Amino acid sequence: MGQMTELISAAASWQSLVTILIVFGLAPGILLRLILLVYPKGDPRRIEHLASLYKMSWWERPLFVASQLEGAVSDGLPLRFKAYSKKKQAVERNRMQAEIMDEDGVTHEARVSQWDCAATSSCGKSFLSESYTERFFRGVVNCSDCKRYQQGSLI
Repeated sequence: MGQMTELISAAASWQSLVTILIVFGLAPGILLRLILLVYPKGDPRRIEHLASLYKMSWWERPLFVASQLEGAVSDGLPLRFKAYSKKKQAVERNRMQAEIMDEDGVTHEARVSQWDCAATSSCGKSFLSESYTERFFRGVVNCSDCKRYQQGSLI
């Protein structure tokens, strides 16, 4: 407590006091929380680093937060990218098979994303959710490229 009173008495003006309170009080916690968002959800380092911040003395906190930035970039970003690619693969697996009719009346066999309703046909054409209608009666694919893909002759 004595060091805090010395610090407050050393502040020549209220602007200095506010700056000191922000740099040593508010900023380390907020910045560390932002840095820790780099780690994927559920990573134990998120809790550990935050707990470590509040165990140390207040004058060490800004340097500790700055040192955590390097670790988050080198360790957390690869983990975050790996989690993103797993999520993207899961979304890809959750695409449903459907027959869709484009604006020209051609029926395609396609996989429709449950996330954004975008469709990708077997022949490689992409459709936004507003640019096709889903067929209720199946078995009437009249796109020649989709038919060839179904037969295995189009790779």
